[in-house]
Amino acid sequence: MDLCNVLKIGSVNPTDDLSGLGSTTVRPSDQPLNHERCDPYDSKGFKAWALKGGCPSISAILGLFKTLVKKGFKVFLLTGRDEETLGKVTVDNLHNQGFIGYERLILRKAEHKGQGAILYKSKRRKELVEEGYRIWGNVGDQWTDLQGEYKGNRTFKLPNPMYFVP
Repeated sequence: MDLCNVLKIGSVNPTDDLSGLGSTTVRPSDQPLNHERCDPYDSKGFKAWALKGGCPSISAILGLFKTLVKKGFKVFLLTGRDEETLGKVTVDNLHNQGFIGYERLILRKAEHKGQGAILYKSKRRKELVEEGYRIWGNVGDQWTDLQGEYKGNRTFKLPNPMYFVP
């Protein structure tokens, strides 16, 4: 689910001790992403599911999120979800799942419709960099979350056995 499209951006020194953060972002070696075992992204099916507001968090991602917030990182959540139709339900779902304290949730606005995921997310990350943020890491469940420009110092790919964005 998109909740794992977590962009960790912060204003900490590069010399800060960030040890321990990597242990919460483990990609199980026995669960490789295999596009032959999952379906392409179905926007209508995803929207119907997301509108129910019961999207579960991934416990390791929630733990990482809380650790980053506690350490003073400004955490941005960047998603391709449509702001108009999924904005409120996404905010409510994030809160209900424990994602409290993020700096900003960035949803797809009407003027971004039609942009591919890589272009859309690259442009949003560029805007954040232009605002003065440094992107320390980027976590996503789709390769399109981690490609393009302004990806950050580190990228972390999570498995998603349900669908892939081609």
